[in-house]
Amino acid sequence: MRNMAFALTSLLIGVSASAALPPYWERAREIATIAQDQRVETAMKGKLIETVSYLEFDKYQVISGDCTVDVELHTIAPTRPMVGPRQFEVQVLKASHCD
Repeated sequence: MRNMAFALTSLLIGVSASAALPPYWERAREIATIAQDQRVETAMKGKLIETVSYLEFDKYQVISGDCTVDVELHTIAPTRPMVGPRQFEVQVLKASHCD
């Protein structure tokens, strides 16, 4: 009985721990995804990223010199209930001075 209680406790801790990322790691994951996105690179015309700034929930600005690219994250709804960090895609909203 004691082993079963330990196994159940371990399972519950594992499930709740993988349900979502802590805010720090979620933000880091969002920034890394933006920095690696091909659409962002195309909008920036290959310029090196200097800064990725958080503007508000799901909105960021990527900067290189005078070039700024505004991006937004869109949540991808799961096809079935699942545990884990949220899935999202990057959408480029506007690019300015990136010529």
